[in-house]
Order: sequence, then C-alpha cells, then structure tokens
Amino acid sequence: MQIQIQHVEEVKERLSGAYKKALVLMQEKVNRASLFLQSKIVQGLAAGTYGIKSRRGSAGLAGSVRVTPSEIQGDLVEGFVTGAGGTSWYGKVHEFGGTRSYTIEPTSAKALAWKPFGSSGSVGKQSAFAFTRDVIFARKVIHPPLPQRRWMGEPVSEGKADVVKIINEIKSEQLF
Repeated sequence: MQIQIQHVEEVKERLSGAYKKALVLMQEKVNRASLFLQSKIVQGLAAGTYGIKSRRGSAGLAGSVRVTPSEIQGDLVEGFVTGAGGTSWYGKVHEFGGTRSYTIEPTSAKALAWKPFGSSGSVGKQSAFAFTRDVIFARKVIHPPLPQRRWMGEPVSEGKADVVKIINEIKSEQLF
C-alpha cells in the first residue's frame, strides 16, 4: 500500500494561513475577555461588593482599572487587566492587605473629629480621645493594618468560567 500527499506546499500554506487566523481570532477573544473582567471589577467596586466602594468614579480606584490590548508574540497571545496604578496606589493595599499600622494626624486643624459609626468609641492607649455630643476628637489615631479585600482577585475568580467560555468560542470559528 502506498500513500501519497500531493500539493504539499499548498496544504502547508493553507495550514499556515489557518494558524495565523486562529492567532488573530484568539487575540480578539482575549481582548473581549479582558473587557469583560474590567467591567466585572468596576461594577463590583461601584456596588461595594468586595468590601470597598469606589466613591470618586473615574478619578478613584474604579478609574484605575484598565485593559491593555492583547498582543501576539510568537505562539503566545497575551492581554492584561490592571488596576491600582497612579494616584490609586492604595488599591494594592486593599487587594493584598496592609502590613503595618499607620498614624493619622490632622493636616489643617489641631484635632481630628468624627462621629462614631457602630462602635463603642473605645479609647486606645496611643490616642487621646474626648467625647462630646456623639463626636470623637483626637490629636492623632493609630489605624490598624487594613484587612485584605480582594477587589480584583475575587471578580477574576468569579468570572473564570465566563472567560473560558469566551476563549473557547474560537472552536466554533471557521479557520479555512
């Protein structure tokens, strides 16, 4: 029995074209998946779903969530969703949790003042509190480390199945 394949160069060229088309389609799917994740993260911040709420709109943490368009590098298609850049550096502290306490002192007054919200207003050893008509005054306060609030990690984990579905759509695309 003899098997012959004719027109090998033509087949090779068609396969190469399909491969290139598959990479471009994959790039489109990665971009779509990245936009989906960006939207999920921003919506979660707007709703306060992950323990923090972006109150400043596009000037705050939600405005720092950006999509970097995907690129094809050899056999790799890579895209990114980033956040907590620039003036929103504090987003990294929320995402990973704080590592140390920090001092809060007044900048334009002699004391800090606030109304307690759902707390007994207990006095700390390192702060001098005074209570007057449901208002707390202090010369400084020592804030404990911030807890971890995964405002990017959680939506990414929750959206994983949707991202896989978007990427797998390439299986139904016509490549030839």
